[in-house]
Amino acid sequence: MKKVIKISCIVLGIVLVAALAIFIFVPGIFTYHKVKKEYQYIDRTIGTFDGFDVDIPKDFVAYTKDGITVMGPEDARYNSDLLPFKSDYLNVIVSVLDDETYGDAYFDEYSKYLKKDYLHFFKKLGIDPPQTSYENVKMLRNLTSKDCLKLRGKDKKVFLEYAETKETVEKVETISYYEKDGIKGFFTEMSSAGAKKMKYSYALWLFHNEKQYIVHAYSSDKETAMQILSTVEIE
Repeated sequence: MKKVIKISCIVLGIVLVAALAIFIFVPGIFTYHKVKKEYQYIDRTIGTFDGFDVDIPKDFVAYTKDGITVMGPEDARYNSDLLPFKSDYLNVIVSVLDDETYGDAYFDEYSKYLKKDYLHFFKKLGIDPPQTSYENVKMLRNLTSKDCLKLRGKDKKVFLEYAETKETVEKVETISYYEKDGIKGFFTEMSSAGAKKMKYSYALWLFHNEKQYIVHAYSSDKETAMQILSTVEIE
């Protein structure tokens, strides 16, 4: 009996030592398993958009606003700066916003922790703090579960904040890199859950001269939405 107890103690000791070693060298292992279990999209990263393989219809007309031009069907032309094209089968929304987070994109009044906490988090991951909204989106959408494995303390809390935010946005849209004429941004495909007529929903989200240019195309026809977005030009 004593021999059994002795062997059991040795085995238990080995297990405890192994568990301690894992915790020392992989302190974020429990956080890793948490996000893998709770966040379906934690390991989805930004894809690459292949481009628009469409021809521009001859009946398309141009609309220009604050340095951005987009074309759409003439019969859908609508007298609105926000909604230049509208019909029973199509809505096109154009937004031009000042990039107010330029130079400090990772921190604002809604952040849960102190600025120094985020700076420490980025340093621990070996990445530069995002200086623009574009860089901030890249950072967030390219975080994966493995990034938390070597994190401790407040760094793990910051990671969980980002993981929750990422899950929220990934549920409603997928995102790919997009670049045209040296202007970088993203092509996004939004969830069409619940949509009846306009079940196709795409957008270009571009960053230039400290501004954000966003064109959404909602359509009952995928090709029409793609044709419209393929015409987007920024001065």
